[in-house]
Parts: sequence; structure tokens; C-alpha cells
Amino acid sequence: MVKYISILFVSYIILQCSPSGNQAVVVKNRDHTMKEKVAEEPDGHKIYDIYCLMCHGADGKRILTGYYDLAESSLSLEEIISVTRDGRNAMLPYSSVLNQDELRAVAEYTHSLRPE
Repeated sequence: MVKYISILFVSYIILQCSPSGNQAVVVKNRDHTMKEKVAEEPDGHKIYDIYCLMCHGADGKRILTGYYDLAESSLSLEEIISVTRDGRNAMLPYSSVLNQDELRAVAEYTHSLRPE
């Protein structure tokens, strides 16, 4: 029963979250108006708050629910990107939700949760 509730909860969270990304900006020219995408640097902390906080907690230490303590992780930055992109164990993959820049940004933020 707990397994089914967990699956429903995770599904709900994924459906409620929409990918962050580039914002459309209207640029006016003398002759016409066109939309232009503004490339902005992804905010790893904001992405973490949207997609990771619920399971891993604000400080990455929510281990009571069976999730890994991100502050104690020994994964490299590339390994964090890989796990976030492809998923592992109970963690779902985020490859269809986050682009490469967003994956790197959230991995860098996650990496920063480790004590120095």
C-alpha cells in the first residue's frame, strides 16, 4: 500500500512541475515584432527547489524517507548529472524534464551542499 501511495505521490509531483528554461521576449523592430529566446543561465538552486527538495530536503539530508544524504555523497559532478538525467533506484529520470544546462546547474548546486 505504501508503495502505491509513493508512486502516486511521485507521479503527482512530476505532473505538477513544469520545466524551467528560456523565457520568450518580444523584440520590436521598425517593421515587425518578433519573438526571441533569451538564453539565461539556469539557476541550480531554483531547479533543486522545484524538483529535488520534496524528496531530498532543503539541505539534502532528508534520509528518513530512504533518500540518500546528498551532503555526504561521494559522487563526482558528472556522476550526479548522470543519476539526475537517468535516474537510479527509486529516483525517476529527469532527462525529459531538464536540459543539459539545467542538469549541470542542479548538479553543481547539489555538489555545493557538501561541507567544505
